[in-house]
Amino acid sequence: MRAAIYNPYLDTLGGGERYTLTFARVLANIGYRVDVEWKDKSIVQKIESRFGLKLDGINIIENINRGDSGFRTAVFQPLKRAITFFIFKYPSAM
Repeated sequence: MRAAIYNPYLDTLGGGERYTLTFARVLANIGYRVDVEWKDKSIVQKIESRFGLKLDGINIIENINRGDSGFRTAVFQPLKRAITFFIFKYPSAM
């Protein structure tokens, strides 16, 4: 299975970015091929240093729309504009 993740604020390296990258790590750990779109691959060293999160098996690609990840532009482009990352809601305690 494959997952593509886009977070336009990845270089801020804040809490939302940690969440996004932890989500990517979990997906990779359970067998997904994970592509994270970012314009500069040197972000990997900054991420690993700041968060202590290893990105082995997670691909940093320049542009998902260009086809680097194998996704069809016509399918992914509308989703990319609407969704930066998924948020899962857990049921509240009753």
